[in-house]
Amino acid sequence: MAATYVGNMMQDDNMTHWGNVWAEQGIAEFDRYDKLNEFNSGTYAGVTLYALSLWGYMPKNSTIVTRAADMIEKTWEHIGMYYNPTLHTLGGPWDRAYGYDMVRQEKTVVFFFSSFRSYLGILGIQIAGLIGGIKDKSAPLPVPLVGSNHFEDGAIMAMLPIISKFHDPYVSSSVLSSLKSLSSSSSSSSMEGHTYFTQAVSPPYDSLSFPRNYTSYTGPGLSVGAIQVDEASVGGPALNPSQFQPAQVLWATGNIGGGGREEVGWILHYPSSPVINASASSNSLTVSYPPSQAFPGPNSTVTSNSMSFLFSGIKGVSLGNDFLMNGTAELPGLKLTVGGNVVDVVNEGKGNRTFVYGEEDLNGFLFYNLTWVFDREELEGRGEVPEVRFEFEKV
Repeated sequence: MAATYVGNMMQDDNMTHWGNVWAEQGIAEFDRYDKLNEFNSGTYAGVTLYALSLWGYMPKNSTIVTRAADMIEKTWEHIGMYYNPTLHTLGGPWDRAYGYDMVRQEKTVVFFFSSFRSYLGILGIQIAGLIGGIKDKSAPLPVPLVGSNHFEDGAIMAMLPIISKFHDPYVSSSVLSSLKSLSSSSSSSSMEGHTYFTQAVSPPYDSLSFPRNYTSYTGPGLSVGAIQVDEASVGGPALNPSQFQPAQVLWATGNIGGGGREEVGWILHYPSSPVINASASSNSLTVSYPPSQAFPGPNSTVTSNSMSFLFSGIKGVSLGNDFLMNGTAELPGLKLTVGGNVVDVVNEGKGNRTFVYGEEDLNGFLFYNLTWVFDREELEGRGEVPEVRFEFEKV
């Protein structure tokens, strides 16, 4: 878009031409599955929506003008299926994430100073602009904004009103409704929540024959999401396992956190395999590591011998080393059980389990790390692929 705009302004036909060619290529990628290649990101979905909204300032004969409004509308349709108004945040899974709850206040202690950390997502700013929620603190924004992770992204606030006339009319009434209350417009739904399935692909990181498959559940006080992905390298299309979140659970803990709002807990899978078969439902999250079909070669067999799941800290709760040791646990707002052949083989003494807190941070957030290191050859000998399954009940 920049090349087309500047080329037109400078009467540079070559720059204008290539700007339109690149727009055609971007539109063609979008049209594969009616979505952005980097899908469901609280930051980059917002960045792209802002960029697309600049179509109103483009030369009227430029390629992007013919499709930008349609792309904005379709992007919001997906967002509406993932946003959970009972949690006031975007549910997962996320192709790239810098935070896991748009309103969470994370207390960290460094020497003698304590501070609250939270995550400002550009998409949260846009949602607040569409439906409000500043006064009653229901907007997907950290309170206070100052000191939050990615606070500098708030600079975009001054620009959004300027381009809103080329953006807001293309957010449908049904999407606006889903941002305010739980939507039931899905293939499997009820007033208690909805499931959703969709696909995306990011060549060359994905094979066009093996797109990423997304499953999710969005319900009262609970969001669950998962990705089935088959790539050559660990970390999703961004090649960054600290930002790629292929499996997660968000839930309302019942505790009142920072800003006077209900605290949201999270469980994340930290990937160690380029091939992940994860699936989500209203009461379970399953993660397995099969061999690659899209990129056989070095990934023709299972390449990882560990699985890690990260748990957020919860106000007033300290988890001991025996957390989930017997396969069950209860956290504020959520009952958990865990199983699968990875857990079984470690319990048989063919591997080890660790559970630690605060050894490192992830995008500025501290967490409990539950990791199983397992005997991969043992599972291969049984003809099984590594799998961990969480089942849960919202309480």
